[in-house]
Amino acid sequence: MSKGKDPAFLFYPADFLIGTMDMTDEEVGKYIRLLCRQHQKGHIKPELMQGLSEEVLDKFQKDSKGNYYNKRLKDEIEKREKYAESRRQNGLKGGRPKKDVRNHMQNHMVSTDKSTEKHTENENENENKNEDINTNKRGIRMISQAHQMWQEALGK
Repeated sequence: MSKGKDPAFLFYPADFLIGTMDMTDEEVGKYIRLLCRQHQKGHIKPELMQGLSEEVLDKFQKDSKGNYYNKRLKDEIEKREKYAESRRQNGLKGGRPKKDVRNHMQNHMVSTDKSTEKHTENENENENKNEDINTNKRGIRMISQAHQMWQEALGK
């Protein structure tokens, strides 16, 4: 296997079983080996296809050079290559940005504090607002505790 070569391809057992239902065990063995061969070395020379049953040959197409390939496998390899390339490109950009939990928690606490201030200005307006304030205060305490736990976990 050459350097950088993907060592695997996606395999869909249900599709495989349905697609090989009419094959003998020997034909299934030859077919799976040809799929592995295509994955590792590319399209298959006609010499390697000699003596195969019609059931196995029907699973392959010929390219412009007369070599054989399985279209489904070719499509799966290309999908996996595109996905791997997209991950590589993201990695070159530094990957997915990490969330700054500390800033998120502090920003959340500030916005919650402001909403609590609005409620406390009109505290005597009615009892429903008192319940809202108590709920917010409990929420702030919980957020404060979570923030403190994060700080401790981060060693700050």
